[in-house]
Amino acid sequence: MEPQLKENFLYLCFHKGKGIIGRLISLWTLGEYAHVEFVYNGKKYLANPGGIRCEDYKYEKHHDLYEVSMIVDIPKILEFFYATKGLPYDFRGILKAQFLMKDNRFEDHNVNEYFCSEWVLAAIDFATNYKLTYEGKGLNEKGYFKFNPQRLYKYLKNNDLLVRKV
Repeated sequence: MEPQLKENFLYLCFHKGKGIIGRLISLWTLGEYAHVEFVYNGKKYLANPGGIRCEDYKYEKHHDLYEVSMIVDIPKILEFFYATKGLPYDFRGILKAQFLMKDNRFEDHNVNEYFCSEWVLAAIDFATNYKLTYEGKGLNEKGYFKFNPQRLYKYLKNNDLLVRKV
């Protein structure tokens, strides 16, 4: 059954692994989620191999939607989107940070490329005025690239940034 989404509420849509690529991502990250994107007023805001963009949102049964906490400033999420719209997908970053587990990516990281969870977390951090921390460091210091969709889900859930599943 398709969930009823409220107008002017921000949601995160976590995709369960679907298809070969999605299932491989879920298997590699030891979690059920292979992709994440924002949903707001009938639109999805995403970063994937097509780059950062906005499209009409259509619910599918492999989607889990969560209402995002009100401490995340929606206008700032949209501001971050417009500042990064059109930037390319971070193929190199996802390969190094998620598959090769390289921890030293800051030296050669291209700040103008993002993969899905990296972009979503950077947007949320921006929308909370960079107050989020992980292991005693600011998230921007730790590296957004260290969060795959499953790790992002756990982080947001543990820090009360996801209000409820819809």
